Amino acid sequence: FYGFTLTPADDVYHIKHGLIERHERNLPLSKIQSFKVQQSITGRWVKRTVGKIIQAGQGTGEGDFNIRKKAELLPGLDRESLNRFQANLYPDFEPSSVQLRTVLKGYAYLLIGIWTAIFAIPTVGNLIAGHVFGLLFLAIPLALAPLCFKAQRNLRYGLNADYGVVMGGLFTRWRLVFPLYKVQNISLSQNPMQRRKGT
Repeated sequence: FYGFTLTPADDVYHIKHGLIERHERNLPLSKIQSFKVQQSITGRWVKRTVGKIIQAGQGTGEGDFNIRKKAELLPGLDRESLNRFQANLYPDFEPSSVQLRTVLKGYAYLLIGIWTAIFAIPTVGNLIAGHVFGLLFLAIPLALAPLCFKAQRNLRYGLNADYGVVMGGLFTRWRLVFPLYKVQNISLSQNPMQRRKGT
């Protein structure tokens, strides 16, 4: 990303970067499906974020199965650059107009269950081998439980008349903004426990 520049021109962004090998490409605004912002712990210290422009045919990187290529990255954005880009991309989007809801606590219990299942394997193996200290492996999911509940509280979503917002993350925080009219399909999944609870 050496010498990275992003220049708006009419309905196209012109992107340049590279040191030994220079890269230049045009990104039509009409092809942008959504915009994702990520900020790691290090990014919070230096007050920088990474933007991801997600185009038609790409995924968000959050468990999608239809990713054809990586999202277009905007590295090292400060708050002013981020706000300016978002205002240019979605001029009618007002974050305060979206009321965010937190996902149910069942998501945290699911994470704890997954970690418990993972550490149950070495526990059983050690007990079969006669090593009682193998029970200590089950203390790891208990230690991770507060992080699971923190991840559940951070995972939020909301809609207004024109836009959808999803945000989450634990050590790396992220927020995804997308215009509703560009949503191409909706996929739902429901495990047996969710069916019983009607969620």
